[in-house]
Amino acid sequence: GYTLIETNHKNVLAAVSPMNDEYVIALLNTNSENQDFNIDLSKLGSMKNIACWRTSETEDCSPIASPTLKNNELRAIYMPSAIGNNLYFQ
Repeated sequence: GYTLIETNHKNVLAAVSPMNDEYVIALLNTNSENQDFNIDLSKLGSMKNIACWRTSETEDCSPIASPTLKNNELRAIYMPSAIGNNLYFQ
């Protein structure tokens, strides 16, 4: 199965596939306001494709626009009480 990756953030869970060709990052916002996430992905290599989904009070794993990825840094804003699931393919 997938191997967990250290994120140094209590609301971020990350894992890599057995073939090291796919990364999964789950972001959790438990705040009552939007939360910004800036995550350094430079140690993972370059990313070519991104697919994102969000689960919240009104969404059930709904596809959403991909967050900004610039210079291997993920920048995403998540609404209150939301979980964002992001898949990254090398």
